[in-house]
Amino acid sequence: MAKKKSKTQRIVTSIKIDPEIWKQAKIAAIELGIDTCQLLEEAIQNYLKTVTTKKECSVMSELKTVLTCVKCGETIRNPKTHTKTCPKCGGTLAPRTIKLKRR
Repeated sequence: MAKKKSKTQRIVTSIKIDPEIWKQAKIAAIELGIDTCQLLEEAIQNYLKTVTTKKECSVMSELKTVLTCVKCGETIRNPKTHTKTCPKCGGTLAPRTIKLKRR
């Protein structure tokens, strides 16, 4: 069943997109009975609903939680494999979020 077209104002824009993805989007839109612009608009709206902050959108994949010893400063990069004490000095480990360096 086709959805009704929205009465909201629209702008004309252009994007660069992988031709194969665009082809799949056109096929999906036809199957849903809507035009490709509506499909893209709904996809963007759904994406924006899942992202709670602008920072989360751009840097979430670059952040990682690590454990840092409050006593000696040792950083444990894989906190799931360690207890709450530092293997180096026995101090207490505290969680900390770090930004990963781009390669």
